Amino acid sequence: MLSRPEALLELSGHRHWVWNCCYNPLHDQLLLSSSTDTTVCVWYTPALTKLKGVDAKQIDQSKQSSQLLARQDTDGKVHSYDEHDDSVYGLAWSTVDPWVFASMSYDGRLLVNKVPKNVKYKILI
Repeated sequence: MLSRPEALLELSGHRHWVWNCCYNPLHDQLLLSSSTDTTVCVWYTPALTKLKGVDAKQIDQSKQSSQLLARQDTDGKVHSYDEHDDSVYGLAWSTVDPWVFASMSYDGRLLVNKVPKNVKYKILI
């Protein structure tokens, strides 16, 4: 019998449907999401980076829970951008600068933003 796979991590922070999400190609603990609530969220997910390459069947759930609670870095939303006036449906990380990303929405706007410096330095230092 096949078991139902469980999510490695669930992030909540949008007020409406999420249209898109994408990982930073160089810093996989950074994730972007866009929504019909007109926002773009930047997520910091160090727990997923720590689980990289580990088969989910090999992880003892109780050990994982205690390890996640004990770590200093916590997963979650680190910044929200609300400059769009309509649903944000497109996201892309820059191929030149890993701290820059673009978002586009149904209001016809394309916005370019940067990851906040405090998040950037948390990853680099």
